[in-house]
Amino acid sequence: MPCSRFISALFASSVLKGLAAATDLEVKRFLLSLLELAGGEECVAPVADTDASLREAALRSLAGWSTPDAVPKLLGLATTTEPANLRIVALRGAIRLSRDITASAADRLAWIDAALKAATRAEEKREAVSALAELDSPAAVARAGMLLDDPDVPREGALALARMLVPEKPRKGTKLSAGDIAALRKALPHLPAGDVKSRVEKALPK
Repeated sequence: MPCSRFISALFASSVLKGLAAATDLEVKRFLLSLLELAGGEECVAPVADTDASLREAALRSLAGWSTPDAVPKLLGLATTTEPANLRIVALRGAIRLSRDITASAADRLAWIDAALKAATRAEEKREAVSALAELDSPAAVARAGMLLDDPDVPREGALALARMLVPEKPRKGTKLSAGDIAALRKALPHLPAGDVKSRVEKALPK
C-alpha cells in the first residue's frame, strides 16, 4: 500500500473509532466532516445511520470525497436518498469525482452515463456532459452524439463533440471519420456563434 494511502487508512480508522464512541450529535457531525479527507470504502457506512441529520452529514461528507471510490455509492444515493435536494448533492459529488484521471476511462464513462440517467435537472446534465468531454474517446464521442437529441443539453452535447473532435490545438495525424463528420454536421446548428463553431465549420468538408 502506498504511504499516502496507508496514512489515509489510519486517519479514517481513527475517525471511525471516534465516531463509534461518540454520543454527542455535534461531535458526530464534526467527525463525519473529517471523513472526506480520508476516503476509502470503510468510511461509507455512516450514510446508513438511523439519525437523519447524521445521514445528511455523512452524505455531504461522501460528496466531498477526494477519491473516486465513492462514486458508486454516490450514484446509488442519487436515485434513492431523501429528500430530493440530497439526491442532487450526491449526484454532483459523483459527477465531480468522475473527472478523476486516476480512474479508468471505462469506469469514468460508465459513471457519467449513470449520472446522466439519474439526473432530473438540466443543471446536473450539463455538469455530466462537461465531464464527458474530458474523456475524448470514441465511446465518449458516441455518447455525446446521442445527447444532441436530448432537449435539455443539445448545446452542451454539441460543444462536447467539438471539443473532442475539433480541439483548439489540432492533433497531428488525426482524421475525421465519416461518423465524426456526420455527428459534427448534426451538432453544428446547436453550437453558439464564435470560435468553436467557426473551427467546426472549417473542419467539415465542403
